Amino acid sequence: MSESSGKSIELKKFEDLDFTDDFMFCRVLEYHPEICRELAELITGRKVTKIVSVEKQKPIKPTSDGKGVRFDVYFSDEGSRVYDFEMQNQVKKNLPRRTRYYQSMVDFRNLKRGIDYKELPDSYIVFICMEDPYEESYYRYTFEETCSEKPSLKMGDGAWKIFINAKGTEGDVPEDLKEFLNYLVTKKPGNRLTKEIDAAVQEARKDEEWRNDYMFLSEMYESAEEKGKENMANQVIDNMLRDNLSIEKICAYSGKSKDYIEARKKALKDSTLVGA
Repeated sequence: MSESSGKSIELKKFEDLDFTDDFMFCRVLEYHPEICRELAELITGRKVTKIVSVEKQKPIKPTSDGKGVRFDVYFSDEGSRVYDFEMQNQVKKNLPRRTRYYQSMVDFRNLKRGIDYKELPDSYIVFICMEDPYEESYYRYTFEETCSEKPSLKMGDGAWKIFINAKGTEGDVPEDLKEFLNYLVTKKPGNRLTKEIDAAVQEARKDEEWRNDYMFLSEMYESAEEKGKENMANQVIDNMLRDNLSIEKICAYSGKSKDYIEARKKALKDSTLVGA
């Protein structure tokens, strides 16, 4: 799930996208359910027989004024288990708490009114991280709630959170998972699965419809960034007006025309009167 960091957004050229890029990650898994199935099996360590549905960039919002989420890749298997796979190029703050909220949104989506809690499916929130989220060097961090007094006693709520560390060096994991993590870092496929992923990426780069989708997305990002810069500049101008700086000084500091500053001053005055 993408989140704004306040920094300028620099999107790659479409032909340079790889599997670790959000757009390519979502498209490859959406259109290649068998790759999706194998990754789910490899990462969770559970047998996955068949993927029955895959949805990319799935938005979930519980209420009109609540905080929503947009899952990167949301899918379910033949055993009714559900999965949310997120590609994480940078370790962001509060990643564990984000998984907690994502879990609540998964449950919100699956527990319709009148349905018993026992009908909630087992779920896996998976973050594929290019940086170590816990700095313990493990390939994989798997979390399942246990009892503090008796760690061997599992809560049994059917919810797992898994962090995959592309730069891991510790832990007992399958060689195929190590190959997958190495591919994420080096972009060089080494086994059958990573060769299939790489082939899917190469194929995707030739798809003109996907290229057009990506170009449209790039334009949306640029437009949002410009709008954000403009809003920030207006906030600074409004603050200078509130501090009673002269129109001339504000023009000099902001690079805006006198007419623009006077229009902002009038709008600020009108909004103050409305709010009085």
